[in-house]
Amino acid sequence: MSVRELVVLGTASQAPTRARNHNGYLLRWDGEGFLFDPGEGTQRQLAHAGIAATDITRLCITHFHGDHCLGVPGIIQQIIEGAPPKARVVVVGVCMETDHTEPFLAITKELSIRYVFGYSPDEYAATLQRLATTALPVDELVTDVLTLDQTADAFQTLAAPGDHGKILIRH
Repeated sequence: MSVRELVVLGTASQAPTRARNHNGYLLRWDGEGFLFDPGEGTQRQLAHAGIAATDITRLCITHFHGDHCLGVPGIIQQIIEGAPPKARVVVVGVCMETDHTEPFLAITKELSIRYVFGYSPDEYAATLQRLATTALPVDELVTDVLTLDQTADAFQTLAAPGDHGKILIRH
């Protein structure tokens, strides 16, 4: 049976708190490890979760906000350090900040580092099909369901550490 697991590394959005880190999610899917939106502090969260850099096979950035991509340089460096010789590293998406890594180790290991803006429509369709036909354990992430007129209260609730990770707004 294939391993399919979502590891939530942070949900605090723009303002981390003592109890919640910036965004970061690792999706384990059929031998692949997709790391989404590694904000600052994601390396620390990976260590707390017992996830090694070698578990990350794809680094995905959904958009340009700092809380979704400022951890990228450290993550790339950590992946380079943990990668076996002649491995391929794929970074999907773009951050509008300057990335700084030390290429010497990647050169000595003869790593192939590929930066792509996105995947083809066929690749997205295949991924969406896989997601549609397989249940993901997202119920644990949604800690409350509110109506649209309760949205303002939701932001206050999410700002405080404690009971909530993600709140679903239904219209």
